Amino acid sequence: MENQCISTLMAKFGFETGNCILLVEPPLKYLDNLRYSNLELHVSTRTDSSVPFDAVHVFVLTQADIMELAPAAPAVIKKNGLLWFSFPRAETAKTTDINYEDGWHIMTDSGWAVAQTTDHLAGWSSIRFIQAAK
Repeated sequence: MENQCISTLMAKFGFETGNCILLVEPPLKYLDNLRYSNLELHVSTRTDSSVPFDAVHVFVLTQADIMELAPAAPAVIKKNGLLWFSFPRAETAKTTDINYEDGWHIMTDSGWAVAQTTDHLAGWSSIRFIQAAK
């Protein structure tokens, strides 16, 4: 993937140069593209950092994955950080029981709201969550 494409993808996800980003279960190509770009991102696949992340991007296949991974994700994000979940697009061969409307009750029930959706990542649909207004 060329740096121009990576820059466009970064902009779509709201990532900025110098951001610390946690990727959970990412596709290898996406991980490598972000990690080895010259865009100065600090990409991690582990939460052992003592510094909160600017963004967390979690890849899930099923509602069970969401139930397992969703509770920990907000705990490692900076205040007003970006929280993304990506799931297989309907046209892919990956079996999934989630879509833009279904499967996100653990997030919405715990005070998160959908802020943005996108299909800019090949083979994946993505949802960004923000803390719901109280």
